[in-house]
Amino acid sequence: MANNYTYQEKTTRSPLEKYEWDRVWFEDVYDTDAKRILYIGDSISNATFPWATSLVERKLIFNNFASSKGLDNPFYFPMIKMFVDQNDRKDAIIINNGLHGWHLDDEKYGELYFELIENIKKLCPDTPIFIVLTTAVDDSKEFSSRIPKRNEKAREVAKRADAGIIDLYSVSNSNKELLCDDGVHFVSDGYKMLAEEIVRALNENQING
Repeated sequence: MANNYTYQEKTTRSPLEKYEWDRVWFEDVYDTDAKRILYIGDSISNATFPWATSLVERKLIFNNFASSKGLDNPFYFPMIKMFVDQNDRKDAIIINNGLHGWHLDDEKYGELYFELIENIKKLCPDTPIFIVLTTAVDDSKEFSSRIPKRNEKAREVAKRADAGIIDLYSVSNSNKELLCDDGVHFVSDGYKMLAEEIVRALNENQING
């Protein structure tokens, strides 16, 4: 369950969280007909990608690499590369990194995000890339006010890197009643809502089954 994945409750100076984790999932590798969407993210992506695949009746199949790593973690991009390289088909890449790495200030966050997107583009020069805006959290969370600022940086990165935007912040911020008690993760209807917005945005960009 995604809600068992850890997240940092307090900002620290450490580049590592108390618990670090990664999860990779390749969905139905025998299906070579459906378009493949590579979803790079965190616990939110981990719980959202199965919904996205089911909503389009598997005409789009979402593979997922989820991690707690911050953008400055030296192992983050090598693990993304390993994930991407294992996919023969890459019809789109969608990526989010915003709920981790709170030791980074907003400027550094933006610089590292741009660097990451540029490196992914080198891996997949012909694959459209979309930056997924970080989802809203409960207002009582220490970092709730920082998420909009990070999303501003994400929008700037998308513009500089000629990447698309999938706005999960607006839809989640308008539906905070679907947050779990931890104020970060979502109940099932919340993840379905996020998946619907992802599918809608991809369809709007002519990426569909």
